[in-house]
This record gives sequence, C-alpha cells and structure tokens, in this order.
Amino acid sequence: MNMSLQEKSSYDIESSFFSELSSSIKYASILDGELNRRLAYEFNIFDFMRDDEIGLSQIIAHLLNPSASHGQGTLFLQHFLHLVANDRNWDHLNSKKVNVETEHSTVKKRRIDIYVEISGEDHFRLAIENKPYAEDQENQVIDYLDYLDTMMTGDFLLVYLSSGGEGPSEWSFPKEQRSKWKEKFAIMAYVASGNYSDIYDDQRITESLVTWFNLCKRECEVDRLRWFLGDAENFCTKTFGNSK
Repeated sequence: MNMSLQEKSSYDIESSFFSELSSSIKYASILDGELNRRLAYEFNIFDFMRDDEIGLSQIIAHLLNPSASHGQGTLFLQHFLHLVANDRNWDHLNSKKVNVETEHSTVKKRRIDIYVEISGEDHFRLAIENKPYAEDQENQVIDYLDYLDTMMTGDFLLVYLSSGGEGPSEWSFPKEQRSKWKEKFAIMAYVASGNYSDIYDDQRITESLVTWFNLCKRECEVDRLRWFLGDAENFCTKTFGNSK
C-alpha cells in the first residue's frame, strides 16, 4: 500500500521522534547508572532494616536516648521536645536524668511504644504511641492517658504518631473525652499531609517526624549520623508521603 507524501512525511517525523527519544532514554539510563555508581544515591540503609512498628520505635527511641551509642547526648531529644512541648525550656537537659524505654508496661498490661521519663525538679514524662500502619485497640489512647495521669509525678504528654497525621479512632479515643485531655495529647505525622479530620480541630498538631530528622541532621556534626538521618527522612517521605 502506497503512502501519500503527507502520510510519508508524518511517518518520517514520528520515526525520527521515537528514535531520538530512544537514544535520550538510553543516554539518561547510562548517566543515571554512572551517577549512582559514584554517589550511591539510590542506596538507603532502611531497605535492609526492620521497618515495621517495633523496628521504627526502636530507631526513634535510640535517637531520643541521650545515653545511646549515637554520642550526641540530649541533642536529638531536645529537638523532639521543642517540637511537641515548646512551652518549656529544654536547653539544659541532664542526660543522667533521662530514661528511655520501648514497650513500657502499664497497669492494664498495655505497652506504650516509646516512654521517656525526665526526672528532677521539672519532672516530665513523654509517651509516644507509634501507629505507622496498625489500627487502634479499644480504649487504647484513653487507657494510656489514664495511666500517665495516675502516676502523679510531674507533667506528661502523649504523642500519637501516625503516618500522615491521622488521629486515633473513636474506638480508642472517644470524642467526648478529647477536650479533657487537650493539653496532654498531641498528634504527630511521619510526613505531614494536611488531611486532618475536622474532629481534631481542638487537638494539638505538631511538626512531623521528617521535620525532626531534618533538624537533627542539620545540627549533628557526625557524617555517619547525618547519612543515617537523611536515609530516615527519605524513607519516611517515600513510605508515608502519600498518606491520605
């Protein structure tokens, strides 16, 4: 079947376009491979680590612990406290007065994912309920707040850490209870999405975990730790950045 001159011209243009596109894609692929060989920008340590709720809690708790092997003392903890409880001055924390636990047991046999206790005159307890994937249990948040309140030692704050800033369900934290605990409860996202439900308008919304990683990375002077914090930041953005 013979083509008209107009059809042949159109065919030649399309052939030329796809030929050039193929060459560009091939060149981009070669360039990408060379850049990754030199910079390893695709490498992320979190690809080889436990990234379930328990694994992520252990990483966060380690960074919050002034006595942990990161060697940065209270630096990371201070940044976190400034984000969630900025009504206090956290600039002079004594690492010897800070205790950090994971899976802290309550009197009702529940387990708080991350528990930080700061002893001394300005006694403060920080509890973090880590919910990147799992759903709440019945009365879970209320039970944690009641437990923290009955300890009767200093002030406390419960942070609900979810993938995109979603709050706990009615099943876990009934709406009629929220005003009572307004000053003792805060919501933090792994990656802030801005898609917060109207029922949380009266709750404290803090900066995101990604913000914390970024602050820690900027202040830390150790290259190995900066790389790790950068990987943590990238992992959260990639994993939770599209949360609805």
